[in-house]
Amino acid sequence: MSFNPTSHGGLTGLMLSMFVFVLGLSGYSLHLPEPAAPTESVASVEPVVSTKPTHPIAVEDGAEIYMTRCMSCHQMNGSGVPGVFPPLTETEWVTGDKGRLIRIVLNGLTDQIEVNDETYSGAMPPWGSFLDDEQMSELLTYMRTSWGNDAEEVIPEEVQKVREAVADRSEPWTAEELGDPANQGIPGEEG
Repeated sequence: MSFNPTSHGGLTGLMLSMFVFVLGLSGYSLHLPEPAAPTESVASVEPVVSTKPTHPIAVEDGAEIYMTRCMSCHQMNGSGVPGVFPPLTETEWVTGDKGRLIRIVLNGLTDQIEVNDETYSGAMPPWGSFLDDEQMSELLTYMRTSWGNDAEEVIPEEVQKVREAVADRSEPWTAEELGDPANQGIPGEEG
């Protein structure tokens, strides 16, 4: 068996050549399978429509932010702490109105909040001065698409619009205030 190490590129080719040589000395032979032919053409693949984020890196970054800023209260799996910190799973507070969720993370939340028929009394700190619009969108997208949540991603421009609208606010929100339609939604967008 003849083998040319330069035809396989540098060190990799040399290593493969040495392996083949050793196999030959020991009486074994190397048989590599032929690459499989594609079973269907690229043109015949149907596109998949999903609410999952289109940027996987954003989800990774959002997960990292979550682990450093949110996990200690809301737990690794988003389940929260009964009676103190609400779950982030299966709740309209996370998967529902984006503007309301952005407001909570920007300015924090105080007083009691009812989530999934349970009352929680823990305070949520404001993260608006610690996270820029892109980081905030990554975090919220991670929350809205993790642990069984299947909601639309949050984009930096949406965070920016809400941030500008609440720029004069210095105190945390209450659940009652966030129940007011004036404190919901993305400013300048319908629905």
